[in-house]
Amino acid sequence: MNRLVSLFSIALIAFLCLHHRVLASSSDFEGFDAEDDDVLDDSTELHHSLRPPLLTQSESTVLDLDPSSDSDSTTPASKSDPPTQTVKPSSISFDYWDEDEFEGLPEDEKSTESPVISDDASPAADPQTPDLESASETVDTDIPKKMQSYTVEIVCVSILIGYAINYFTGKRENENLALAWASKFGLKDTIFEKNFSFLGVGEGEDSPLLLKEATNVFKFYASGRRYCHGLLATLELKSRHDLISRLFNSVVPCKDEISFEVYMNDEAMDHIVFAMARKKAAKTMHKELRDLQRFGGMVPSPGGRKWVTEELAVVSESKEVAGDMITDVVLDQVFGDKSFEKFGKYFISMHFSDQHPGKHRKMLLFKFALPDAKHMDDMVRLIALIPYYIDLIGRYKLSSQARNKTDGARQKAAQEAYKELENVRQEALQRKKAEKKKILEEAQAKLSAEALRKKEAKERARQMKKSMPKVKMSRAATTKLARALQQRRTFVNARVKWVSDYYLDEAVQREKNLKQVISLKDRIVSSPSKSLPLSSLSLLKPLVNLHITAAAFFQKYPSVFTTFQPSRSHPLHVRLTPQALTLHKEEETIHLSPPLRNVTVQRLTKFLMLTGAGSLPLNVVDRFRFDLGLPHDYITSLIGDFPDYFEVIEIKDRLTGEKTLALAISSPRNNLPVSEMERREATIDGFRVKKGLRIRYSMNFPKGYELDKRVKNWVEQWQNLPYISPYENAFHLGSNSDQAEKWAVAVLHELLCLLVSKKTETDNVLCLGEYLGFGMRFKKALVHHPGIFYMSHKIRTQTVVLREAYHKVFLLEKHPLMGMRHQYIYLMSKSGRGLKRDSVHGIERSNPKRGFLKLVKMIKVNAHNSSSQ
Repeated sequence: MNRLVSLFSIALIAFLCLHHRVLASSSDFEGFDAEDDDVLDDSTELHHSLRPPLLTQSESTVLDLDPSSDSDSTTPASKSDPPTQTVKPSSISFDYWDEDEFEGLPEDEKSTESPVISDDASPAADPQTPDLESASETVDTDIPKKMQSYTVEIVCVSILIGYAINYFTGKRENENLALAWASKFGLKDTIFEKNFSFLGVGEGEDSPLLLKEATNVFKFYASGRRYCHGLLATLELKSRHDLISRLFNSVVPCKDEISFEVYMNDEAMDHIVFAMARKKAAKTMHKELRDLQRFGGMVPSPGGRKWVTEELAVVSESKEVAGDMITDVVLDQVFGDKSFEKFGKYFISMHFSDQHPGKHRKMLLFKFALPDAKHMDDMVRLIALIPYYIDLIGRYKLSSQARNKTDGARQKAAQEAYKELENVRQEALQRKKAEKKKILEEAQAKLSAEALRKKEAKERARQMKKSMPKVKMSRAATTKLARALQQRRTFVNARVKWVSDYYLDEAVQREKNLKQVISLKDRIVSSPSKSLPLSSLSLLKPLVNLHITAAAFFQKYPSVFTTFQPSRSHPLHVRLTPQALTLHKEEETIHLSPPLRNVTVQRLTKFLMLTGAGSLPLNVVDRFRFDLGLPHDYITSLIGDFPDYFEVIEIKDRLTGEKTLALAISSPRNNLPVSEMERREATIDGFRVKKGLRIRYSMNFPKGYELDKRVKNWVEQWQNLPYISPYENAFHLGSNSDQAEKWAVAVLHELLCLLVSKKTETDNVLCLGEYLGFGMRFKKALVHHPGIFYMSHKIRTQTVVLREAYHKVFLLEKHPLMGMRHQYIYLMSKSGRGLKRDSVHGIERSNPKRGFLKLVKMIKVNAHNSSSQ
């Protein structure tokens, strides 16, 4: 029915265009005959509207063509006058026309005769008497002209009506086709319902299966399966709602297509680059897709075993991968010579890659053509390939020989990508320099003569200074006291006792398990389905430093995490509670705010420039990610947005000697950053920061704590030593000198000032000191100066706290992220309060032990079911 309506609309438009053509061709365009009627009409109106010229002076009283004279004929004066004789205006007017000017007008023979005025003129000879025959002919000729004047409007309205009819019919056809596919493969007891836990775009049971993005584009999402995060299907149908596209598709046919994107887990997919398509499409994919172009090659048909039909071509990284991906089951079901003609006619391509360009590296891509709504059964075997290959690739492992080959290829590709990125960065820097030079030249051209003279004098002075002989300057501090003390060690051999601080211990204790909760929360939220299997999270126990099992940890904080089982055949999953999701969104808003991003970039830049290093391995930066307030995906969300500040390079680790990735400053900084101690001194004294100042540290001891007298005297002398910036390289100082220890304290003090919580684990500090080259000097500085640093032994580790940053348990400089962390702590504490008692006055309360045993029992049942399957 829809097709008949569309054909009727097209036929109606064609008929109207043909009718307009016939009407236009009926007119005679030879000479000026076609315009005679118009000219005659105009001349007739001209005769009645123009006053004829006067022949003689006496005619001024005889000729009166004003129509007002007729209206005044009833007056008495007009009755007494004799009737006047009138002359035809047409006969008079033609004698005074210029024939050369009005060329082509018809000549009336009667009008050329001399005017005759007779007294006995009859009323029939009156020119004002209407001619009935000529009037009827004029009316008949006006009707086709009026119809012809509305032809364009009729055609436009018809086109609009046909376009509107086609829009609604085409839209309904696309919707029916998408619903037919969803009802065949997305409802109960279908392929996707049996292999995935969650179907559709929402979280509730009544959520729609399909998401309509456009009139001809529909989305389908599924998640909750092992080896993958989720699946996204995109139905791209023909633009049936567009009349022009429908006409074009009738000439150049196209197909309805559906593509599937499977996001594999990082640990579930080995090094695989594989693609299969029809021969022409396979060659195009090999040329255009970057991963196939770098790693893959056309695989010929092997002898001695069954292979795909001749219509298909295979692109793979190695013959081993191609042979393992094309199994006998697949050949018998779809890709064999006999089965492909019946079940593979809608196959377009499939592409598996662990080097896919984009955010998700490991993906499986399938592309099929869609049949009409009545023949959806023809692509059941094609859809069944998706869960089959998810399980096959999730369990597949390369041989050692093939693994070594693929590792070498990926390392080489990473180096090439880095070189390309470096070339792009260099080109951007060159363009930036050229633009800056151009701006300076334009500004210089606008300078006055006096300004140019001063600039030239300054340039000459700089050149003269440059040409003078260079004098080797000592790298020691500028003051005599620094030179005298840089190789001296005067610290007394006295024991500095450690005394606990209740308030700082409480500040550390209240953040117990906070880092682990936020780390697990970030991993769950980064999943497309916003949930992860409990078994996969259990593998993260050593990475997030859990002291108990993952199941017990989630049971301990039910207000943050909730466990659920999608179906009986699937394992337990973990997701966030609505309260935790709300806090996560607020935290993301803080991370994405431009002012905070700029502050974070400055803080990370200072962190990399400590001791003039300029770069740190990524594993060292990751240790301080939580304390620096960086987002969990800072490599992609922060580093990539600031290429002028940071870059990821490959360096040789000074501890292990192996090559590793490091985060470095992209361009050298001429001016060293100002440390927190220097900023305070400049603020207090009101002058610019100078080198060699004697800056004293703030000392805060707990109540009742006193230093030994000899230690107190040494600290007083040590405080008077010159202050060396933590961003300078002062490794030329003697490692056991007092000046070197003050520089080490400056580095530690600046490091803790850069952290949002002003504290970090001692292991992180010692790891950074080992890499920077301080060795055990950081540990000695922490022990020798308890008035500056406090070592807390709470939460199963040692934590370094900057004393001056806290007043009792409160942080003096509050960061927005610290406010969010306090809200997480409050949410975690609600979990603890709800699990204290089993029952109160007959009302049941949640028992953590009972809930944990129930959770363990469910895990055992799921393990038994999965093993039996």
